Amino acid sequence: MSIAVPNSGTNGLAINAAGELFGAKHSDGTVSKIAMPGGTATPVASMFMGARFGSPNDLTIHSNGTIYFTDPSYQAPSPNPQTATRVYRVAPGGMPTSFEDQLGQPNGITLSKKQDVLYVAGNSAIKKFPVMADGSVGTGTTFVQGGSSDGMAVDCADNLYTTKGQTVTVYDSSGTSIGTLNMTGLQEVTNVAFGGADHKTLYVTGQGGMNQKGLFKVPMNVPGFPY
Repeated sequence: MSIAVPNSGTNGLAINAAGELFGAKHSDGTVSKIAMPGGTATPVASMFMGARFGSPNDLTIHSNGTIYFTDPSYQAPSPNPQTATRVYRVAPGGMPTSFEDQLGQPNGITLSKKQDVLYVAGNSAIKKFPVMADGSVGTGTTFVQGGSSDGMAVDCADNLYTTKGQTVTVYDSSGTSIGTLNMTGLQEVTNVAFGGADHKTLYVTGQGGMNQKGLFKVPMNVPGFPY
């Protein structure tokens, strides 16, 4: 293991269809393209209504280049430069537009397997939004009431993996819980992602004290994104 970018000030990461890396940077309130190697960050979204974003947290990228990201206030300056915590869409070459401001501290965000549904987690619910062919977003509905999630991932069966407390909870496309992974050695599970040669390894990040944080891997029976 080696350090790719020291002190990146970045939370969520995503890769677009061209293999380019993007990050939600709470350190400067931007969503930026991160050049590798080197880590030079070029903002693609930095302001809304004349002010910097509060604390961009997580993002996901459609194959057509549309970026969706959340902006809670967890690591925002005080007072928060934004008047609400929102979810945004950035079309290729376009400016950020908000499509959700009532979820409350939006956090984890990801697209479904077919990219026709966008999942967004807030304090008290996970919502789903229909995604149109041009990347625009329709009216959201509740996917899991009372659910929340820091990071998210999907597998080849379109199941949604969510993180909360010491648990990774898996939901099918109807919002029914179909399984859990209990990470009892961690203080808090923060994110999940699939990888490995066959994409059947689930990587889990955790935060906490010296013996309650780190990067962990769990072998799975099904592959996840990227497929």
